[in-house]
Parts: sequence; C-alpha cells; structure tokens
Amino acid sequence: MIIDRIAIILTALLIGACPGEKNDTDATAGPTTGGDETGTASESASSTDGASTDGTSEPTTTGSPTTPATSGESDSTSPGETSTGEPPDATVCQKYCVMLAKCVGLTPEEAASCPEDCEAELAELAGECRAAATATMACHAGLTCQQLEDLEQGEEGPCTDEAIAQEDVCGFGNTCSIGGGGGDGMCEWSRECAGEPTMTMRCDEAACECFEDEVKFGECASEPVCDDPDLLEAKALSCCGIGA
Repeated sequence: MIIDRIAIILTALLIGACPGEKNDTDATAGPTTGGDETGTASESASSTDGASTDGTSEPTTTGSPTTPATSGESDSTSPGETSTGEPPDATVCQKYCVMLAKCVGLTPEEAASCPEDCEAELAELAGECRAAATATMACHAGLTCQQLEDLEQGEEGPCTDEAIAQEDVCGFGNTCSIGGGGGDGMCEWSRECAGEPTMTMRCDEAACECFEDEVKFGECASEPVCDDPDLLEAKALSCCGIGA
C-alpha cells in the first residue's frame, strides 16, 4: 500500500524487490607496529687504552612512536547535501520521490518530474486529507525498501498509525459517489470523492447553478433534463464540468 491515496503519485507501481541496503563494512585494521622493535642487548668486549671491559649494554629502543590504528571508512558529503542525497531543506515530496527512485525504480524523466507532480497532487486534496496524506508520505519516505514492501503486503509496521489517520479523513482509494435526480422542474447532480470537494449542479426552471462545497462558481441556462438521468448527467458535465 505505498499509500492508499499516498499513492497520489505512482500508486499503480508495484513494489518490487529492491537492491539490499548498502552496509558499512567493518574495515578494522590490526594494530600497527610502526617500528616498535626493542633493541637487543649487546655484549661487547672493548679495549680502551689497553684495558678490556666486559659488560652488557643497556637495552636501546629504536624506531618512531607507534601510530594508533584506524578502522572503518570516513563518510563525507558535499556541502548542501545529506548522506541520503537529499538537499538539507528537502520537502516531503522530494524525500518521498528519493524513496520511490530507490525502492520502486523511476526513469530519469519520472525522477525529475516526481516532486512537482507530487506537490500538484497534494494540492488537489482538501485540508485535513492533505495534511494526513503528507504525514503518511513523510513517514514512508524514511522506510527501508523491505519495510515498504512489507506494508505493501498488508503487514503492520512503521507508519500504521499515519495510514489509519489518513483513512479516517480521506478514505481509501478514489471511491466516488456520483448521481442525482429530481422532478417537476427541479433536480440536482453531485459528485463526492474522498478527500476532494463535493461538486453539485442544481437546476430549476430558471437556470442550472454549479457549486463546489456549497460555494457557487457558475451557472448556465436550464433545460428540460430533470426527468431523464442521462440528460441530467450530460448537463452536469457540460454546465459545471462534473464528470465521472
């Protein structure tokens, strides 16, 4: 379920197996012994001014101090970029698209247009639904590919709370209720979809008026359509743009 409606973009894409996460390798080197050799005691008999002395010289240490061993690899990122490849001020849509590119796979063209398409789709959702969808996207953007695939298989895991909250205010999918009726010269036709404004056309003998969430935005001349559902549906489309 890479979103019920979090699939406002690329919902239809199936989550396939994605490459495993790159693991940091443990490159632990053994301790270095940069010249940590101890000189051996030397026994010498030397003659000085005809006298010979037998003795053992004090042990001497040669070489430079040992250098502490280092392990692992240093990770570096360029200024203005995070370790995930996102700009530090990345939007939710940008982060979500990075996840899609990694786990689902996007063409270069899809990857380039993904953030803009995502923002446009979010903008079409009503306030509470948009906020809930954004929260679910933000959560999904931080998942691993395996976690995302598990969610797609219906397994509970991270982001379950966000998904439930989204379902409460948006519903799942693009389920719409469309229809209308009336008679005696008065009728209406409406379209209700989860997370979207309710579109309505109301007709009487004088005119047909168009409403979006009960706010009028247009009207047109009335026609004798109230007694015929097919004509009423066609009128709603031509007058108010209310379609399936």
